[in-house]
Amino acid sequence: MKHPLFFLSKFIRIPHIPLSLYLLLGCVAMPSASGKSIPQPPNAIAQTEDIEDIFANPLQLTEPDPLLPDPDRELSDAERQTLDRALDELNTQAEAEFAAGNVLEAFELWNRELRLRRYTDSVSEIEALGEVGGNALDEGNFVQLQLVSARLRQIQEEQLEPDECEDDEERATVDLEVLQALGVAYDRTGAPERAVPLLQQVLTESRRRQDKSEEEEALQNLARISLDALDYPAAAQSYEDLLAIAKFRKDTDDEATYLQQLAFTYRKMQQLLLPLDRQREVTQRSIEVRQQLVVLIERQTITPATQAEIVDLRLEIAADYVHLSHLDREIAAALQTENQQELAERSLESADTNIRFAEQVYRETYIFSWTLQQFYRASTALTELAALYESLDRFSEALQVYQTQIDVLQLARDRYGMTIAYDRMGELFQLTGAYPQALQAYLKALEIAQQLGDRQDYFALKIERIRQQSPR
Repeated sequence: MKHPLFFLSKFIRIPHIPLSLYLLLGCVAMPSASGKSIPQPPNAIAQTEDIEDIFANPLQLTEPDPLLPDPDRELSDAERQTLDRALDELNTQAEAEFAAGNVLEAFELWNRELRLRRYTDSVSEIEALGEVGGNALDEGNFVQLQLVSARLRQIQEEQLEPDECEDDEERATVDLEVLQALGVAYDRTGAPERAVPLLQQVLTESRRRQDKSEEEEALQNLARISLDALDYPAAAQSYEDLLAIAKFRKDTDDEATYLQQLAFTYRKMQQLLLPLDRQREVTQRSIEVRQQLVVLIERQTITPATQAEIVDLRLEIAADYVHLSHLDREIAAALQTENQQELAERSLESADTNIRFAEQVYRETYIFSWTLQQFYRASTALTELAALYESLDRFSEALQVYQTQIDVLQLARDRYGMTIAYDRMGELFQLTGAYPQALQAYLKALEIAQQLGDRQDYFALKIERIRQQSPR
Protein backbone atom coordinates (compact mmCIF):
# COMPACT_ATOMS: atom_id res chain seq x y z
CA MET A 1 0.00 0.00 0.00
CA LYS A 2 1.36 3.41 -1.01
CA HIS A 3 2.07 6.09 1.56
CA PRO A 4 -0.89 8.49 1.87
CA LEU A 5 1.29 11.42 0.81
CA PHE A 6 1.86 9.69 -2.51
CA PHE A 7 -1.33 11.46 -3.61
CA LEU A 8 0.45 14.80 -3.39
CA SER A 9 2.45 13.77 -6.42
CA LYS A 10 -0.58 14.31 -8.62
CA PHE A 11 -0.45 17.99 -7.68
CA ILE A 12 3.21 18.90 -8.08
CA ARG A 13 6.40 17.06 -8.99
CA ILE A 14 9.57 18.11 -7.19
CA PRO A 15 11.90 15.14 -7.82
CA HIS A 16 14.77 16.21 -5.56
CA ILE A 17 12.69 16.49 -2.37
CA PRO A 18 13.10 13.57 0.04
CA LEU A 19 9.96 11.93 1.44
CA SER A 20 10.74 13.28 4.91
CA LEU A 21 10.20 16.80 3.61
CA TYR A 22 6.94 15.76 1.99
CA LEU A 23 5.82 14.82 5.49
CA LEU A 24 6.27 18.44 6.46
CA LEU A 25 3.81 19.34 3.72
CA GLY A 26 1.20 16.86 4.89
CA CYS A 27 -0.53 19.64 6.79
CA VAL A 28 -1.70 21.14 3.50
CA ALA A 29 -4.18 18.39 2.62
CA MET A 30 -3.67 15.06 4.36
CA PRO A 31 -5.61 12.38 2.45
CA SER A 32 -7.64 9.85 4.39
CA ALA A 33 -7.76 6.17 3.57
CA SER A 34 -10.64 6.90 1.20
CA GLY A 35 -8.55 9.42 -0.69
CA LYS A 36 -10.56 12.43 0.51
CA SER A 37 -8.70 15.39 1.95
CA ILE A 38 -9.14 16.03 5.67
CA PRO A 39 -9.28 19.78 6.44
CA GLN A 40 -6.45 20.87 8.69
CA PRO A 41 -6.56 23.62 11.33
CA PRO A 42 -5.51 27.17 10.37
CA ASN A 43 -2.16 26.87 12.16
CA ALA A 44 -1.33 23.89 9.98
CA ILE A 45 -1.97 25.86 6.84
CA ALA A 46 0.10 28.71 8.20
CA GLN A 47 3.13 26.40 8.39
CA THR A 48 3.30 26.44 4.60
CA GLU A 49 3.52 30.22 4.31
CA ASP A 50 7.30 30.07 4.36
CA ILE A 51 7.29 27.10 2.06
CA GLU A 52 10.32 28.34 0.11
CA ASP A 53 12.43 27.84 3.20
CA ILE A 54 11.49 24.14 3.42
CA PHE A 55 12.67 22.95 0.01
CA ALA A 56 14.01 24.20 -3.29
CA ASN A 57 11.19 26.27 -4.75
CA PRO A 58 10.15 25.11 -8.24
CA LEU A 59 9.30 28.74 -9.02
CA GLN A 60 12.92 29.79 -8.42
CA LEU A 61 15.42 29.33 -11.25
CA THR A 62 18.42 27.38 -9.87
CA GLU A 63 20.08 26.42 -13.14
CA PRO A 64 20.21 27.84 -16.67
CA ASP A 65 17.19 27.27 -18.88
CA PRO A 66 17.38 26.88 -22.68
CA LEU A 67 15.17 29.95 -22.93
CA LEU A 68 17.48 31.87 -20.57
CA PRO A 69 21.04 30.50 -20.80
CA ASP A 70 22.56 33.29 -18.70
CA PRO A 71 20.12 34.39 -15.99
CA ASP A 72 22.71 36.69 -14.38
CA ARG A 73 22.93 38.93 -17.43
CA GLU A 74 20.38 41.73 -17.83
CA LEU A 75 18.23 41.29 -20.91
CA SER A 76 17.91 43.87 -23.64
CA ASP A 77 14.45 45.03 -24.68
CA ALA A 78 14.58 42.85 -27.78
CA GLU A 79 15.65 39.80 -25.75
CA ARG A 80 12.89 40.44 -23.24
CA GLN A 81 10.30 40.57 -26.03
CA THR A 82 11.64 37.32 -27.45
CA LEU A 83 11.42 35.69 -24.03
CA ASP A 84 7.86 37.01 -23.59
CA ARG A 85 6.77 35.36 -26.82
CA ALA A 86 8.43 32.09 -25.85
CA LEU A 87 6.71 32.12 -22.45
CA ASP A 88 3.36 32.83 -24.07
CA GLU A 89 3.90 29.73 -26.18
CA LEU A 90 4.87 27.77 -23.05
CA ASN A 91 1.61 28.87 -21.43
CA THR A 92 -0.33 27.76 -24.51
CA GLN A 93 1.27 24.31 -24.24
CA ALA A 94 0.39 24.14 -20.54
CA GLU A 95 -3.22 25.09 -21.24
CA ALA A 96 -3.43 22.35 -23.87
CA GLU A 97 -2.08 19.76 -21.41
CA PHE A 98 -4.49 21.00 -18.74
CA ALA A 99 -7.46 20.77 -21.12
CA ALA A 100 -6.39 17.22 -22.02
CA GLY A 101 -6.46 16.24 -18.35
CA ASN A 102 -2.66 16.09 -17.97
CA VAL A 103 -2.67 18.22 -14.83
CA LEU A 104 0.83 17.30 -13.58
CA GLU A 105 2.43 18.03 -16.94
CA ALA A 106 0.51 21.31 -17.19
CA PHE A 107 1.75 22.58 -13.82
CA GLU A 108 5.32 21.58 -14.65
CA LEU A 109 5.11 23.75 -17.77
CA TRP A 110 3.47 26.58 -15.83
CA ASN A 111 6.16 26.41 -13.14
CA ARG A 112 8.82 26.70 -15.80
CA GLU A 113 6.99 29.70 -17.20
CA LEU A 114 6.76 31.29 -13.74
CA ARG A 115 10.46 30.72 -13.09
CA LEU A 116 11.29 32.66 -16.23
CA ARG A 117 8.62 35.36 -15.91
CA ARG A 118 10.72 36.92 -13.17
CA TYR A 119 13.15 38.01 -15.88
CA THR A 120 10.56 39.86 -17.97
CA ASP A 121 8.59 42.43 -15.96
CA SER A 122 6.64 42.49 -12.72
CA VAL A 123 3.18 42.89 -14.24
CA SER A 124 3.64 39.93 -16.62
CA GLU A 125 4.88 37.75 -13.78
CA ILE A 126 2.03 38.76 -11.46
CA GLU A 127 -0.60 38.12 -14.14
CA ALA A 128 0.90 34.68 -14.82
CA LEU A 129 1.01 33.93 -11.08
CA GLY A 130 -2.66 34.86 -10.80
CA GLU A 131 -3.71 32.57 -13.64
CA VAL A 132 -1.64 29.60 -12.47
CA GLY A 133 -2.66 30.15 -8.85
CA GLY A 134 -6.30 30.34 -9.91
CA ASN A 135 -5.99 27.04 -11.74
CA ALA A 136 -4.36 25.53 -8.68
CA LEU A 137 -7.22 26.79 -6.52
CA ASP A 138 -9.78 25.30 -8.90
CA GLU A 139 -7.94 21.96 -8.87
CA GLY A 140 -7.51 21.87 -5.08
CA ASN A 141 -3.74 21.91 -5.61
CA PHE A 142 -2.91 23.60 -2.32
CA VAL A 143 0.85 23.07 -2.47
CA GLN A 144 1.04 24.91 -5.79
CA LEU A 145 -1.33 27.57 -4.49
CA GLN A 146 0.87 28.23 -1.46
CA LEU A 147 3.94 28.54 -3.68
CA VAL A 148 2.17 31.12 -5.84
CA SER A 149 0.81 33.00 -2.82
CA ALA A 150 4.28 33.17 -1.25
CA ARG A 151 5.70 34.67 -4.43
CA LEU A 152 2.89 37.23 -4.65
CA ARG A 153 3.56 38.31 -1.06
CA GLN A 154 7.27 38.58 -1.83
CA ILE A 155 6.56 40.86 -4.79
CA GLN A 156 4.20 42.97 -2.67
CA GLU A 157 6.86 43.38 0.01
CA GLU A 158 9.26 44.64 -2.65
CA GLN A 159 6.76 47.25 -3.85
CA LEU A 160 6.30 50.69 -2.33
CA GLU A 161 2.61 51.21 -1.51
CA PRO A 162 0.91 54.64 -1.26
CA ASP A 163 0.13 54.19 2.45
CA GLU A 164 3.82 53.75 3.16
CA CYS A 165 4.88 56.98 1.45
CA GLU A 166 5.94 59.96 3.52
CA ASP A 167 5.62 62.67 0.86
CA ASP A 168 4.19 63.34 -2.60
CA GLU A 169 7.53 62.85 -4.32
CA GLU A 170 7.86 59.36 -2.89
CA ARG A 171 4.21 58.58 -3.62
CA ALA A 172 4.74 59.51 -7.28
CA THR A 173 7.15 56.55 -7.65
CA VAL A 174 4.50 54.00 -6.69
CA ASP A 175 3.76 51.68 -9.63
CA LEU A 176 -0.05 51.55 -9.71
CA GLU A 177 -0.07 49.03 -12.54
CA VAL A 178 1.88 46.56 -10.39
CA LEU A 179 -0.39 47.09 -7.36
CA GLN A 180 -3.46 46.69 -9.59
CA ALA A 181 -2.10 43.42 -10.99
CA LEU A 182 -1.35 42.20 -7.46
CA GLY A 183 -4.91 42.93 -6.39
CA VAL A 184 -6.35 40.97 -9.31
CA ALA A 185 -3.94 38.07 -8.71
CA TYR A 186 -4.80 37.88 -5.02
CA ASP A 187 -8.49 37.73 -5.87
CA ARG A 188 -7.93 35.05 -8.51
CA THR A 189 -6.03 32.94 -5.98
CA GLY A 190 -8.81 33.10 -3.40
CA ALA A 191 -7.52 35.96 -1.23
CA PRO A 192 -9.95 38.88 -1.75
CA GLU A 193 -9.09 40.14 1.74
CA ARG A 194 -5.60 40.91 0.40
CA ALA A 195 -6.90 42.22 -2.92
CA VAL A 196 -9.38 44.84 -1.70
CA PRO A 197 -6.97 47.00 0.38
CA LEU A 198 -4.50 47.13 -2.51
CA LEU A 199 -7.19 48.07 -5.03
CA GLN A 200 -8.54 50.75 -2.70
CA GLN A 201 -5.05 52.21 -2.45
CA VAL A 202 -4.79 52.19 -6.24
CA LEU A 203 -8.17 53.93 -6.43
CA THR A 204 -7.17 56.66 -3.98
CA GLU A 205 -3.80 57.28 -5.58
CA SER A 206 -5.10 57.17 -9.17
CA ARG A 207 -7.66 59.85 -8.25
CA ARG A 208 -4.92 61.96 -6.71
CA ARG A 209 -2.93 61.63 -9.94
CA GLN A 210 -6.07 62.06 -12.07
CA ASP A 211 -5.24 58.80 -13.80
CA LYS A 212 -8.68 57.85 -15.15
CA SER A 213 -7.48 54.60 -16.72
CA GLU A 214 -6.12 53.16 -13.46
CA GLU A 215 -9.11 54.54 -11.53
CA GLU A 216 -11.59 52.83 -13.85
CA GLU A 217 -9.73 49.52 -13.77
CA ALA A 218 -9.58 49.61 -9.96
CA LEU A 219 -13.31 50.34 -9.75
CA GLN A 220 -14.11 47.51 -12.16
CA ASN A 221 -12.08 45.08 -10.07
CA LEU A 222 -13.59 46.29 -6.80
CA ALA A 223 -17.11 46.03 -8.23
CA ARG A 224 -16.49 42.47 -9.43
CA ILE A 225 -15.04 41.39 -6.08
CA SER A 226 -17.96 42.99 -4.23
CA LEU A 227 -20.48 41.16 -6.41
CA ASP A 228 -18.67 37.86 -5.84
CA ALA A 229 -18.86 38.53 -2.10
CA LEU A 230 -22.58 39.49 -2.39
CA ASP A 231 -21.69 42.93 -1.03
CA TYR A 232 -24.22 44.73 -3.21
CA PRO A 233 -23.98 48.18 -1.55
CA ALA A 234 -20.23 48.29 -2.20
CA ALA A 235 -20.73 47.05 -5.77
CA ALA A 236 -23.38 49.71 -6.38
CA GLN A 237 -21.04 52.47 -5.22
CA SER A 238 -18.28 51.25 -7.55
CA TYR A 239 -20.67 51.07 -10.51
CA GLU A 240 -22.05 54.54 -9.74
CA ASP A 241 -18.47 55.87 -9.89
CA LEU A 242 -17.86 53.97 -13.14
CA LEU A 243 -21.07 55.40 -14.60
CA ALA A 244 -19.88 58.92 -13.78
CA ILE A 245 -16.59 58.25 -15.60
CA ALA A 246 -18.39 56.87 -18.67
CA LYS A 247 -20.70 59.90 -18.79
CA PHE A 248 -17.75 62.26 -18.44
CA ARG A 249 -16.04 60.82 -21.51
CA LYS A 250 -19.40 60.39 -23.30
CA ASP A 251 -18.90 56.67 -23.86
CA THR A 252 -22.47 55.46 -24.36
CA ASP A 253 -21.46 51.79 -24.69
CA ASP A 254 -19.79 51.76 -21.27
CA GLU A 255 -22.58 53.92 -19.87
CA ALA A 256 -25.12 51.28 -20.93
CA THR A 257 -22.96 48.50 -19.47
CA TYR A 258 -22.67 50.20 -16.08
CA LEU A 259 -26.38 51.07 -16.04
CA GLN A 260 -27.20 47.39 -16.64
CA GLN A 261 -24.89 46.38 -13.78
CA LEU A 262 -26.52 48.98 -11.53
CA ALA A 263 -30.01 47.76 -12.48
CA PHE A 264 -29.00 44.24 -11.47
CA THR A 265 -27.27 45.39 -8.28
CA TYR A 266 -30.12 47.60 -7.07
CA ARG A 267 -32.59 44.77 -7.70
CA LYS A 268 -30.45 42.59 -5.43
CA MET A 269 -30.26 45.35 -2.82
CA GLN A 270 -34.06 45.51 -2.73
CA GLN A 271 -33.98 41.98 -1.34
CA LEU A 272 -31.83 43.01 1.63
CA LEU A 273 -33.20 43.90 5.06
CA LEU A 274 -32.54 47.63 4.93
CA PRO A 275 -34.12 50.51 6.90
CA LEU A 276 -37.25 51.86 5.21
CA ASP A 277 -35.66 55.13 4.15
CA ARG A 278 -32.72 53.25 2.63
CA GLN A 279 -35.08 50.84 0.83
CA ARG A 280 -36.91 53.82 -0.61
CA GLU A 281 -33.67 55.42 -1.75
CA VAL A 282 -32.55 52.19 -3.44
CA THR A 283 -35.90 51.71 -5.20
CA GLN A 284 -35.98 55.32 -6.40
CA ARG A 285 -32.45 54.93 -7.78
CA SER A 286 -33.45 51.64 -9.43
CA ILE A 287 -36.19 53.51 -11.31
CA GLU A 288 -33.81 56.28 -12.40
CA VAL A 289 -31.21 53.80 -13.63
CA ARG A 290 -33.74 51.91 -15.75
CA GLN A 291 -35.18 55.14 -17.13
CA GLN A 292 -31.70 56.22 -18.23
CA LEU A 293 -31.15 52.81 -19.80
CA VAL A 294 -34.40 53.11 -21.78
CA VAL A 295 -33.30 56.51 -23.10
CA LEU A 296 -29.93 55.10 -24.21
CA ILE A 297 -31.52 52.12 -25.94
CA GLU A 298 -34.04 54.33 -27.75
CA ARG A 299 -31.14 56.31 -29.24
CA GLN A 300 -29.77 53.15 -30.85
CA THR A 301 -30.95 51.46 -34.02
CA ILE A 302 -34.25 49.90 -33.02
CA THR A 303 -34.45 46.14 -33.49
CA PRO A 304 -36.93 43.54 -32.21
CA ALA A 305 -34.40 42.67 -29.49
CA THR A 306 -34.01 46.27 -28.29
CA GLN A 307 -37.78 46.77 -28.43
CA ALA A 308 -38.26 43.75 -26.19
CA GLU A 309 -35.59 45.08 -23.83
CA ILE A 310 -37.41 48.44 -23.60
CA VAL A 311 -40.68 46.69 -22.75
CA ASP A 312 -39.03 44.59 -20.04
CA LEU A 313 -37.37 47.65 -18.53
CA ARG A 314 -40.68 49.54 -18.48
CA LEU A 315 -42.37 46.64 -16.73
CA GLU A 316 -39.61 46.69 -14.11
CA ILE A 317 -39.99 50.47 -13.71
CA ALA A 318 -43.73 50.10 -13.12
CA ALA A 319 -43.12 47.33 -10.57
CA ASP A 320 -40.64 49.61 -8.78
CA TYR A 321 -43.25 52.39 -8.62
CA VAL A 322 -45.67 49.94 -6.98
CA HIS A 323 -42.98 48.91 -4.50
CA LEU A 324 -42.18 52.56 -3.83
CA SER A 325 -45.83 53.19 -3.04
CA HIS A 326 -45.84 50.34 -0.52
CA LEU A 327 -42.71 51.75 1.13
CA ASP A 328 -44.28 55.21 1.32
CA ARG A 329 -47.30 53.76 3.13
CA GLU A 330 -45.05 51.90 5.59
CA ILE A 331 -43.10 55.08 6.22
CA ALA A 332 -46.36 57.01 6.73
CA ALA A 333 -47.52 54.43 9.29
CA ALA A 334 -44.23 54.73 11.16
CA LEU A 335 -44.47 58.54 11.15
CA GLN A 336 -48.02 58.43 12.46
CA THR A 337 -46.91 56.39 15.46
CA GLU A 338 -44.41 59.16 16.15
CA ASN A 339 -47.17 61.81 15.85
CA GLN A 340 -45.50 63.38 12.79
CA GLN A 341 -48.80 63.87 10.95
CA GLU A 342 -47.58 66.37 8.38
CA LEU A 343 -44.74 64.13 7.21
CA ALA A 344 -47.06 61.12 7.25
CA GLU A 345 -49.53 62.90 4.98
CA ARG A 346 -46.73 63.74 2.55
CA SER A 347 -45.72 60.09 2.44
CA LEU A 348 -49.31 59.06 1.72
CA GLU A 349 -49.51 61.63 -1.08
CA SER A 350 -46.27 60.25 -2.48
CA ALA A 351 -47.71 56.74 -2.30
CA ASP A 352 -50.75 57.80 -4.36
CA THR A 353 -48.51 59.57 -6.88
CA ASN A 354 -46.36 56.49 -7.34
CA ILE A 355 -49.43 54.33 -7.91
CA ARG A 356 -50.51 56.70 -10.66
CA PHE A 357 -47.03 56.50 -12.19
CA ALA A 358 -47.17 52.70 -12.11
CA GLU A 359 -50.62 52.71 -13.73
CA GLN A 360 -49.42 55.08 -16.44
CA VAL A 361 -46.29 53.05 -17.21
CA TYR A 362 -48.25 49.77 -17.41
CA ARG A 363 -50.74 51.34 -19.83
CA GLU A 364 -48.00 52.89 -21.97
CA THR A 365 -46.14 49.58 -22.02
CA TYR A 366 -49.29 47.76 -23.13
CA ILE A 367 -49.84 50.22 -25.97
CA PHE A 368 -46.16 50.11 -26.99
CA SER A 369 -46.17 46.29 -27.05
CA TRP A 370 -49.45 46.22 -28.94
CA THR A 371 -48.11 48.47 -31.69
CA LEU A 372 -45.10 46.17 -32.01
CA GLN A 373 -47.43 43.14 -32.08
CA GLN A 374 -45.55 41.71 -29.08
CA PHE A 375 -48.75 40.24 -27.72
CA TYR A 376 -47.08 38.20 -24.97
CA ARG A 377 -45.54 41.33 -23.41
CA ALA A 378 -48.72 43.31 -23.97
CA SER A 379 -50.58 40.61 -22.05
CA THR A 380 -47.97 40.71 -19.27
CA ALA A 381 -48.45 44.47 -18.87
CA LEU A 382 -52.21 43.96 -18.59
CA THR A 383 -51.78 41.15 -16.05
CA GLU A 384 -49.70 43.42 -13.84
CA LEU A 385 -52.10 46.34 -14.27
CA ALA A 386 -55.09 44.17 -13.33
CA ALA A 387 -53.22 42.84 -10.29
CA LEU A 388 -52.49 46.43 -9.26
CA TYR A 389 -56.20 47.33 -9.51
CA GLU A 390 -57.12 44.24 -7.51
CA SER A 391 -54.69 45.21 -4.74
CA LEU A 392 -56.41 48.61 -4.59
CA ASP A 393 -59.92 47.02 -4.55
CA ARG A 394 -60.66 48.68 -7.90
CA PHE A 395 -62.42 45.55 -9.14
CA SER A 396 -64.44 47.04 -11.99
CA GLU A 397 -61.27 48.46 -13.56
CA ALA A 398 -59.51 45.13 -13.08
CA LEU A 399 -62.36 43.36 -14.88
CA GLN A 400 -62.10 45.79 -17.80
CA VAL A 401 -58.38 45.05 -18.05
CA TYR A 402 -58.95 41.28 -18.03
CA GLN A 403 -61.53 41.65 -20.83
CA THR A 404 -58.99 43.60 -22.87
CA GLN A 405 -56.39 40.94 -22.10
CA ILE A 406 -58.67 38.22 -23.46
CA ASP A 407 -58.86 40.11 -26.77
CA VAL A 408 -55.04 40.29 -26.86
CA LEU A 409 -54.72 36.59 -26.02
CA GLN A 410 -57.12 35.68 -28.83
CA LEU A 411 -54.87 37.49 -31.29
CA ALA A 412 -51.86 35.74 -29.80
CA ARG A 413 -53.73 32.41 -29.99
CA ASP A 414 -52.88 31.81 -26.36
CA ARG A 415 -55.87 29.74 -25.27
CA TYR A 416 -54.28 28.63 -22.01
CA GLY A 417 -53.73 32.28 -21.10
CA MET A 418 -57.40 32.92 -21.87
CA THR A 419 -58.46 30.30 -19.31
CA ILE A 420 -56.38 32.10 -16.68
CA ALA A 421 -57.95 35.47 -17.53
CA TYR A 422 -61.50 34.04 -17.45
CA ASP A 423 -60.66 32.36 -14.14
CA ARG A 424 -59.59 35.68 -12.61
CA MET A 425 -62.72 37.38 -13.98
CA GLY A 426 -64.90 34.66 -12.48
CA GLU A 427 -63.26 35.06 -9.09
CA LEU A 428 -63.69 38.84 -9.14
CA PHE A 429 -67.36 38.57 -10.19
CA GLN A 430 -67.86 36.00 -7.44
CA LEU A 431 -66.12 38.25 -4.91
CA THR A 432 -68.47 41.13 -5.74
CA GLY A 433 -71.58 38.89 -5.68
CA ALA A 434 -72.11 38.98 -9.45
CA TYR A 435 -72.79 35.22 -9.64
CA PRO A 436 -74.37 35.04 -13.15
CA GLN A 437 -71.33 36.84 -14.63
CA ALA A 438 -68.99 34.61 -12.62
CA LEU A 439 -70.77 31.52 -13.97
CA GLN A 440 -70.44 32.76 -17.55
CA ALA A 441 -66.70 33.38 -17.08
CA TYR A 442 -66.15 29.89 -15.65
CA LEU A 443 -68.19 28.30 -18.44
CA LYS A 444 -66.06 29.99 -21.08
CA ALA A 445 -62.92 28.87 -19.25
CA LEU A 446 -64.25 25.28 -19.13
CA GLU A 447 -65.03 25.32 -22.85
CA ILE A 448 -61.44 26.26 -23.70
CA ALA A 449 -60.06 23.84 -21.09
CA GLN A 450 -61.95 20.97 -22.75
CA GLN A 451 -60.45 21.93 -26.11
CA LEU A 452 -56.99 21.87 -24.53
CA GLY A 453 -57.64 18.73 -22.50
CA ASP A 454 -56.40 20.49 -19.37
CA ARG A 455 -57.96 21.54 -16.04
CA GLN A 456 -61.52 20.48 -16.97
CA ASP A 457 -62.16 19.13 -13.45
CA TYR A 458 -60.88 22.36 -11.93
CA PHE A 459 -63.38 24.53 -13.79
CA ALA A 460 -66.21 21.97 -13.50
CA LEU A 461 -65.83 22.11 -9.72
CA LYS A 462 -65.92 25.92 -9.75
CA ILE A 463 -69.07 25.87 -11.87
CA GLU A 464 -70.75 23.44 -9.50
CA ARG A 465 -69.88 25.59 -6.50
CA ILE A 466 -71.04 28.83 -8.10
CA ARG A 467 -74.38 27.24 -9.00
CA GLN A 468 -74.79 26.20 -5.38
CA GLN A 469 -74.02 29.74 -4.21
CA SER A 470 -76.23 31.50 -6.74
CA PRO A 471 -79.61 32.66 -5.34
CA ARG A 472 -82.52 30.60 -6.65
